[in-house]
Amino acid sequence: MIGAAVMMLGSSYFDMAFGLVRGILVMNLLGPTGRGIMGLVGMAHKYLTHSHLGVLHGISKDLPLAIGRRDTAAVDEIEGVGAAFVTLTGILAGLGMAVFGLVMDYGVETKVSLIAGGGILAAQQVYALYRVVLRAWDRFGTLAVASVVSTLSQFCLILLGAALFHVSGAMLGWLLALIISVLYFAYGSRFVIPWHIDWTVVARLVRSGLFIAFIILSDTLLRTVDGLVIVTSYPDKAYKFGLYSVAVQVATYLYRIPEAGGFVIMPRILQNYAAKDDVEGVRRHVMLPTIASATILPVAAGCAFVLLPPMVRTVVPKFESAIYAAQVLSLASVLLALPVASNTLLIALNKDWFVVMNKCIGAAVIWGFGTWYASRGGHLSMIAMGAGIGYFVASLMSLYEVLSRYYKPRGRMLGQLAMCYLPLAWCVGALKGSGVAADALVPHVEHEWLSAGIRLCMFLIAALPVILYGNAKTRLLHEVLRLARRTLDQRNGNKNGK
Repeated sequence: MIGAAVMMLGSSYFDMAFGLVRGILVMNLLGPTGRGIMGLVGMAHKYLTHSHLGVLHGISKDLPLAIGRRDTAAVDEIEGVGAAFVTLTGILAGLGMAVFGLVMDYGVETKVSLIAGGGILAAQQVYALYRVVLRAWDRFGTLAVASVVSTLSQFCLILLGAALFHVSGAMLGWLLALIISVLYFAYGSRFVIPWHIDWTVVARLVRSGLFIAFIILSDTLLRTVDGLVIVTSYPDKAYKFGLYSVAVQVATYLYRIPEAGGFVIMPRILQNYAAKDDVEGVRRHVMLPTIASATILPVAAGCAFVLLPPMVRTVVPKFESAIYAAQVLSLASVLLALPVASNTLLIALNKDWFVVMNKCIGAAVIWGFGTWYASRGGHLSMIAMGAGIGYFVASLMSLYEVLSRYYKPRGRMLGQLAMCYLPLAWCVGALKGSGVAADALVPHVEHEWLSAGIRLCMFLIAALPVILYGNAKTRLLHEVLRLARRTLDQRNGNKNGK
């Protein structure tokens, strides 16, 4: 399982590395306003992808269970009917978005972006379908290669389109890249899904996945409500949203760590729960990724906090005014990531409503704080601060519910809960101390990169207890090294075999 998680994390960070370079180049080519138009279309996608009414999530939940029971008939039924319905609804939602772009009185670039966005939406739906089905069958090698194909094609085609035709070209390049990715899944994976429609099965998948759909929708709301505040509260919304995209992009990269682990771990939690007697297995699969997120992410976010100012001023100077917002949201992303595994368990326990409530309450906090501050012309960094407060509320409710179930007595549970948040508090203190020390040694204004390098070293030294604690609890470093040695031995064996 750890090998699969590392494989997915590796492909995810390959995507991140190319995505980072692509994002920088696109920002320079399009500027804040152009980047904001792309971001607004992307936000619309996040909501319209729920057009399948939860069927995709029903597949995600029911297919691993059917595979675990070795129920071949149920597997074929779930795959075939689910694939047909998800594809059809994705096409219809994409057509709706394209028609909206045609009839609305927007500028040419926005119209083209919306029309292309409709095609992107349909292609993304099919791409997501293949990911869910192949994940259930443990086809993580194919998924990793597909991620690489998607990353490289988007890198080349989006940049080419942006350079030639500005925002419209970037969107058309994005569409073509997704079509290439779907074709790889269809022909490269050699995985055949017999598509057919059975409305009884559709209704069952909707019932199974509807609450998961609500969870994903509430998660989308939680992660995008700060952007919605900007769109609804600032007059120059495309420009402001484009600036804020720097913060969103950094937070998204940090979130890839628990997201990749959760992608692999979710079927295991469901399968262990289905066994009914593997309580320790469930607790292990919930607590290990939670502790890993609680200890790895604050250090990663702290490194991003230190390096963001010189990096933004060097590579995307047009976005300089968004630096502090990006720093704040990078730390806030730790709180967003903490309950990934606990939310999965709550789904298995049929407490979907509780997860939805957590996220909606967190989103309401962000909306209330953000709109109040934005109405006073506040800086984007305070919108990011409000996001962090909302993430904390949502994560605290989820972790408390799960830990109170698996840790007794109450004092032990509260200790485990505190250790989920103390590493972040420690790293925030380390950031403050390292900043004061670095500024005392080197004038920040005159030697920004040198000052950042000194501060980074001091921060990592100060954060060493967090790193050591996380490794002691999860043995993650040991597992990564073991996997690397095994991979090296296999390569050497293949060479000797030749």
